[in-house]
Amino acid sequence: MPEVLAAALQARRRATVVGLKTPGNVESFVDFVLPDGSRLTIMTSAYLSPAGLEVGIDGVRPDVPASLDWDQVSERTDPVRNTAVSVLRRGKVCSGGGGVRQQQITRRRPPPPGQSQNATRIYQTPIWSPDGSRVAFVGIDSFQGRTSGRVLTARADGTDAQAISTGGRLPANLYWSPDSRKISFLTAGAGGGGFLLLSWQPASATPVQTLDAGRPLFWGWAPDSTGVTVHAGSVRTSGRRVSFLEVGATVIESGLPLQPGEFQTPAWSPDGSGVVLATIADGGLTDVVITHPERRDHPPDVIASARGAVTFLWSPDGASLGYITRRQEVESIVSRLHLRDNEGSDQALVLTLRIYDRERRASVDIETFVPTPQFAAVIRVFDQYGQAARIWSPDSRNIVYSALTDAGPYIMVARAAGNLVPRKMAPGLIGFWSCREDSSRLERARRRSRHATVVLRWGATRLSSPAPCAARR
Repeated sequence: MPEVLAAALQARRRATVVGLKTPGNVESFVDFVLPDGSRLTIMTSAYLSPAGLEVGIDGVRPDVPASLDWDQVSERTDPVRNTAVSVLRRGKVCSGGGGVRQQQITRRRPPPPGQSQNATRIYQTPIWSPDGSRVAFVGIDSFQGRTSGRVLTARADGTDAQAISTGGRLPANLYWSPDSRKISFLTAGAGGGGFLLLSWQPASATPVQTLDAGRPLFWGWAPDSTGVTVHAGSVRTSGRRVSFLEVGATVIESGLPLQPGEFQTPAWSPDGSGVVLATIADGGLTDVVITHPERRDHPPDVIASARGAVTFLWSPDGASLGYITRRQEVESIVSRLHLRDNEGSDQALVLTLRIYDRERRASVDIETFVPTPQFAAVIRVFDQYGQAARIWSPDSRNIVYSALTDAGPYIMVARAAGNLVPRKMAPGLIGFWSCREDSSRLERARRRSRHATVVLRWGATRLSSPAPCAARR
């Protein structure tokens, strides 16, 4: 239990505890299955630090408190325990006018029968469908040490809610097909591996399909939604492969005769002409290549060579490919409670939002901030989420991100040009953009699109958030 470790280090003056007061945990349950098939449940009702502090009840108070304390959180609850998914819309924000409209997709419900108020239900990672008609998100229920998850989808107005069973496994990395008819996601398997599952949307008679399995596993949708390119394994594991899965009533796998290099997610070009991968080259280099499943008998075209791991993303128009090289894996340390060695440096994660302008050939620092844990998790696999979710506004003028501020976790919007101070949009843990044409105003404003953010928020604080508008190109 992290509280016990923090309290022990704090009591023996081996570390300075920095951050927020931990919420504590009144009791903990551990189940053991006995040889005769019966179960033994052991309940631990108190955790004591070396100094005698009842950690399980009182929690740990930091030596250096953060600006937001648990006692200041709305309704005195853990903000992650009390979450909701909402859609925020606003019209003429660019000119300073227009009113805010909020649509909460999820509703608070009492705990299931037989469960106490200690049962928790949280939501994670809301992802828009490409056509803006539906939102997918993860729902997680926890009670007495047992946790289960499922994928949920709903229309932007909260209607037509659908639940996708994952067999009790926790889902992650939601990713819509480009035609918005299918939703793919990962679930955890035995030994740390993962299963790639797919569900047709809205819900139909077609059951959830298992597309592939691997550890780790990354994938990218073909632009025509006929299938996905999968990268399974890594340079640290055996059985690495890249393959194309044709998705239909059955799944047809076609292996690509390539030796995968250090990369994560395959990246299809927006026009479908090819998919970018990384392969092992001579001299310890990594080649960035483009190939196509239908041309797998031909050698791929080498775009660039690099040393170390490579991550890449296409520009929306398909005219440019951006890639990042790194020499070693960087592990992010993100939590509400940070331990700082008295003789070392603070391990809290701090990000700097930096935007590069191709025309000016210069970059500008927009903001330095502490990300919410939810946003930091997305950044860690941004090449996967970069294809599934949108942090850029559709007009490329704004970026949405989530930060821990003096007022708590907030959804922020920054102007890409760097000429405006980032704005607080709404209390929230993570948010993504959507772009959808407003047909009722199509004749009156043919070139104007409506933009909305889907927000994972905490507590009972009311949301009010503008979303930038701009002419569609």
